[in-house]
Amino acid sequence: MNTIYRNLNIIVVLAIILTSCTKEEVQIQPEQQLNKGSISFGSILSNLRNSENSKLIDISQLEIPDCKPNRPLIMRVAIKDSKGSWVHLTNSENHFIDIKIKQAGVDTNNDGELDSWFAQESDQIELSVDTYTLEYFAVLDKSGVDAQVLYLTPRKSENYGAFVFQNFVKESLPLDIPIREGVKHYVPVEVLCYNRRFAEEFGYSSNSN
Repeated sequence: MNTIYRNLNIIVVLAIILTSCTKEEVQIQPEQQLNKGSISFGSILSNLRNSENSKLIDISQLEIPDCKPNRPLIMRVAIKDSKGSWVHLTNSENHFIDIKIKQAGVDTNNDGELDSWFAQESDQIELSVDTYTLEYFAVLDKSGVDAQVLYLTPRKSENYGAFVFQNFVKESLPLDIPIREGVKHYVPVEVLCYNRRFAEEFGYSSNSN
């Protein structure tokens, strides 16, 4: 009988040891893997006068900004995560992120003028899996505080009715960007020629660049 009790005690002790080891193994497992996806942006210049909405709205009395002759070199973006926090990267200036443009643009409508530009492969933005919103998108002639905004994507605004510039692009900002694990996302963004005098029509304050 003593032998049976001793064997039972050994079994109980082994069970306790095994249970304890199992709990420790669960605790040291990485519970939160930061899975990643990436974004690569492209900008597409829309001719406001020839847009679909311009055919529905009389824009004959609407002043339209002319395009600057400067060469596009930088895309400047601002992105928020699903919690409403700004995305900051090593090349962020405040909440803005500068992305280098490939040297050559593309003439998509064969009119002799470049109207599309793409980000360099090395400037892809890598983000954790989440749904983000693109809050700002501009094409500049260089980096830095003295850079000029050449093209800008309008934001949604209810202040200017039919003549607000959001009506002349297919998708105004903010724009949802869902990031999935291991996926390279290409995001084409429509832009219009920009002049600071038209900041409010673009949905921004008049002190925008």
